[in-house]
Amino acid sequence: NVGQVQRILQNLLAEGISIRNLASILEKVSDFAGVTKNPDELSEHARRALGPQIVKPYQDDRGVLKAITLDPRLEQEIAKGVRQSQTEIALLLEPRLARHLVESLSKMIQGLLASGQAPVVLCGPHIRLAFRRFFEATFSDLTVLSYSEVPSRVDIQSAGTLVVPEG
Repeated sequence: NVGQVQRILQNLLAEGISIRNLASILEKVSDFAGVTKNPDELSEHARRALGPQIVKPYQDDRGVLKAITLDPRLEQEIAKGVRQSQTEIALLLEPRLARHLVESLSKMIQGLLASGQAPVVLCGPHIRLAFRRFFEATFSDLTVLSYSEVPSRVDIQSAGTLVVPEG
């Protein structure tokens, strides 16, 4: 419906993604509209269709994407905290883990900004939106991409790995 499409376009624009390629967006949304009515999920499917366009601004002149990655165990911990309703996706983390991630991310982001690079986190598609929403107020300049958005021809270079806290 029109309301869902509007919310999907708002989601994309909120992350600085051009919606000029409206045909691709609507095609991807219609492909998955029978599977889910959740505008957040449909936005994630649209992002996959726009992957090359989304990733390009973060690649260097050699086409390399430098990004902070997540340890697989951390991705599993985060996935446990993802909450999904009919209309939205959110992330609940225990305070100790949230503090650890804020501190670790803060150091990594400062390092990237000091070297003139955009702060980018690369994670699995199942946690991307929840992760971004959880940290958007703290790190407004942080871009969160999913592996499914990155074209296979793009080389990825790790700018550090977020891990589960010790103990």
